[in-house]
Amino acid sequence: MAHRTALLLLLLAVGAASLSAQPGGRDTVFAFEKLNGRTKQLRKYRYVTLQLTDTIHRGANERVVIRAEGELLDMTADAITLDLSRLVHTCKRLEEPMDYPIEWHREEHAWSDTVPHLATYPLRSVMQVEVEPKLKGTGTAITMLSLLGLLVYAPLKAMSFRTGTFDGEKYLQVATPCAIGLGAGLVLMPFTEHRKLLKVKAAVR
Repeated sequence: MAHRTALLLLLLAVGAASLSAQPGGRDTVFAFEKLNGRTKQLRKYRYVTLQLTDTIHRGANERVVIRAEGELLDMTADAITLDLSRLVHTCKRLEEPMDYPIEWHREEHAWSDTVPHLATYPLRSVMQVEVEPKLKGTGTAITMLSLLGLLVYAPLKAMSFRTGTFDGEKYLQVATPCAIGLGAGLVLMPFTEHRKLLKVKAAVR
């Protein structure tokens, strides 16, 4: 019974997060390259962050780091198009003698979801693509809820404040599924917390 309860809790949490992370109309997919060389497909409207090369020449000792965040709308053999949510230009100066980059200027722009702001960038300028896991936060949520149940709810459930006794069997009935959920959450955390780093590969229709 305890194992069934833990499994049901896990499936409900993962299913809810998956539904909340998937808007409709995702027939088009685009191919990117993982750091291990394998292909990773991202569907249209997936939220991504592009790190772009310096498109403005500012001299040998200065560079501009550009980060563009938004929904992935299209990708051809030459360009990638986003519906921008945030754009950050960071100017850095390389200081001698170690050529350590020092940030000296930063410009940030943000747009609301209600007004589209399309931007197209040449693929040759895209150095790196970051994408958050679809089930972002699921592992942490399961871990924290299970830990709360194990440390707080289970002891309270087993304690009889009227008689001052502790029911060990009742505690195990509640604590066992919480412990299983805690283990499952810890296993899921590495896959649902960290952003994935990708490279542009090709467009797939």
